[in-house]
Amino acid sequence: MAKTFSTILALDTAMSGCSACVFDAQSGQAFVRSEDMPRGQAQHLIPMVEDVMGQAGCGYEALEAIVTTNGPGAFTGLRIGLSSAKAFAQALAIPVFGITTLQALALAYAPDAGGEFCVLVETRREEFYAQRFGADGAALEDARLARAEEIAPDGVVFIGDGAARFKGLNAAAETIEGFELPDPEVMARSLATNPALFSENPAALYLRGADVSASKRSQRRIA
Repeated sequence: MAKTFSTILALDTAMSGCSACVFDAQSGQAFVRSEDMPRGQAQHLIPMVEDVMGQAGCGYEALEAIVTTNGPGAFTGLRIGLSSAKAFAQALAIPVFGITTLQALALAYAPDAGGEFCVLVETRREEFYAQRFGADGAALEDARLARAEEIAPDGVVFIGDGAARFKGLNAAAETIEGFELPDPEVMARSLATNPALFSENPAALYLRGADVSASKRSQRRIA
């Protein structure tokens, strides 16, 4: 039987936001701070954590688990969330769990879903990070990197921060607003009720390689 956790700290900096939540499973109370933030999460995340811990009125020793998004998303923001979550977990000797940004968004929308839907997350390139889910929020396929023409626009609702751009490319697509960033409260509540969706000791999920190139200049060699 999976272990259950009473007091959970959830973090997200993987996309264009910064958020933290303390969830008390026994009382059902959640204390949340969340802001749109394309950059600067490194300076704001820890103060947010201190704020929600203060709202919850508990010390760090009361935490039993940490959960964070582990991608795909912005490279720098993703690393900030993962490294912070792992640092907290190591210092407190408690487990750390990860959930993909796509699954986190799907869990937030699932209570309103009337059928299958597709989560689209921005890559800031031509492609999208894409994944289809059932009405219950369960994944129907692996997360993938796809161009707009590789994503069928009919018969499925699209959510996520890439949905608006996809709608501009495919007028027939049906999109739903309001699910552009992972909700840390949903993440924490889901860990308390359905831990199988989470990976322990998570690694960053990258669906595309790093944008690097080798210099074309001849290099000096030192014997």
